[in-house]
Amino acid sequence: MSKTASADRLRTVLDRLPEGDESDLGTQSSKKLPKGVQEKELYQDILRIA
Repeated sequence: MSKTASADRLRTVLDRLPEGDESDLGTQSSKKLPKGVQEKELYQDILRIA
């Protein structure tokens, strides 16, 4: 059995967030994390990607 490209894809905490829309572009974002996202998870993703 061969793996598919989607099976090889690295999943991150950002994959769980809803997609933004173009109206958000160019606006200053909040420094608060979205509900359900912990700072620790983001740091773990950074280490896995690196």
